[in-house]
Amino acid sequence: MSYRAKLALSLVSLSLSVVTFALVGRVVATAGGGFVERYGTDYASFAIIGVAVHSIASTGLNCFRAAVRREQLQGTIETLLTSRMPASLVVFLGGLGELVLVAGGGVLFL
Repeated sequence: MSYRAKLALSLVSLSLSVVTFALVGRVVATAGGGFVERYGTDYASFAIIGVAVHSIASTGLNCFRAAVRREQLQGTIETLLTSRMPASLVVFLGGLGELVLVAGGGVLFL
């Protein structure tokens, strides 16, 4: 149930962000010309791409560290590291799920 709730709340959050950027884009467009000429795109597209890239990059920097910390707090890091799997693979696979989830959300957001 918690996974479904997280997915539903993430979709609601993405939807609200898109609506917010669209409304702010309209305000920027009516406030004065030149944004499209200066940057080559409207504000909403610029902001949506920026937020998607930022969330993917931020998660890429933090997900592996967070996976190791989560395993430490749960007391399972010792079991994972004593398995036959290389430690680098344990860390990589531990953070990969979150990175794939955020990348999928970023693609959906775009």
